[in-house]
Amino acid sequence: MIYLTETWKKCLGEGFTIGVLFIDFRKAFDTVDYNMLEKKLQAGGFYGDFNQLLMSYLTDRTQYVEINGEKSSLRSMKIGVPQGSLLGPRLFALYVNDLPSTASIGQIHMYADDTTAFVVSKSVHEATNCLNILASDIQRCCKANKLTIHSEKTEFLIMTPRPFHGPINRVSVNGVYRTSVTESKSLGITIDNRLSWTKQIKSVQKSFCSKLSLIRMIAFLPADVLEEIYYKTVIPAVTYGMLVWATCPENRINCLEELHARAARIIHRIPKRTNMQDSLNKANWKPLNYLYNRRLASFMFDVYKDNTDPRLQNLFKPSRSRRSASNFEVIRPLKEIERDTLAFRGPALWNALPDGVKLSASKGIFKNNIKNGRTINDISFNKGTVFNTNKRKDYIYY
Repeated sequence: MIYLTETWKKCLGEGFTIGVLFIDFRKAFDTVDYNMLEKKLQAGGFYGDFNQLLMSYLTDRTQYVEINGEKSSLRSMKIGVPQGSLLGPRLFALYVNDLPSTASIGQIHMYADDTTAFVVSKSVHEATNCLNILASDIQRCCKANKLTIHSEKTEFLIMTPRPFHGPINRVSVNGVYRTSVTESKSLGITIDNRLSWTKQIKSVQKSFCSKLSLIRMIAFLPADVLEEIYYKTVIPAVTYGMLVWATCPENRINCLEELHARAARIIHRIPKRTNMQDSLNKANWKPLNYLYNRRLASFMFDVYKDNTDPRLQNLFKPSRSRRSASNFEVIRPLKEIERDTLAFRGPALWNALPDGVKLSASKGIFKNNIKNGRTINDISFNKGTVFNTNKRKDYIYY
């Protein structure tokens, strides 16, 4: 998802139009053909005993239906991989690993059965035409693999560098014409056609509020117990995909910061009228912005150590200066959408870290060094220029 959104932002910043197709398969895991899967496993280098072990795991399985205590007769299963297992998604990924290479135009990216395809064009009309071609390519591959596209749940949206108010042509998906949408969900993250993340943040805010209501119901528990519950159940859900959607301007995330402070007041029984910063200070908590910066720093450590996907690695260029060999080049954003990219924010944050932190021997040591240091608290991505004579002294501006 990081690669996709970074690519889209880069293209939008250069003035291109993006057409995105979110593919939904009908009963994807339940339609995997065993004979075809066996051949693809062999083509992937899985021979002999290991291949037989995998196929014996799948074949000769039976199923039945139980309703009101009455069980149907056993039926053998000739297709499908088990859902809810660790092996199922991996076998499905091997089964459809040829799908991305079938695109004659654009790109196709998959995560298990979650498939996203996109094209980069010069106009909206060209983008919809290219999406029709891409949809036809995907349909042919699905037919060869005995998969069915769920046309009613498949969506497409058009991203433009400037607001577009004209009609948008429909896209044919498996013989069904689909009209464009302004937002769609992929991997649990709501993507809108402006990449503003407004809908995603509202969705997180709504979920956050409901979870705080549950915390309030058990507020009689000790503060340390509530805090552990909060940081192990609520915070992971709130910060899911944060590197993708929290690249928006900080003022859009203020609503989540307020809820975070409200949680501090509930758990540590701080008076309701206490402001956000004082609430966090009394609870000895860090703001969500700190969690974002820390996660971004950890991501850049992986980039520095070449431990990321090569596609993400290519987004960053090492500094050409011999004096700062551990730094990355910071792009000069000409448009606001470029300022909201990891390609800009990542190097900006990384270069501000002390060399002793950047050269940590392991990721665990790196995280401890960040936690014990203060630099990461002083970094802001709010727009600031050399002409600004009213800067805060406790911030680092880019």
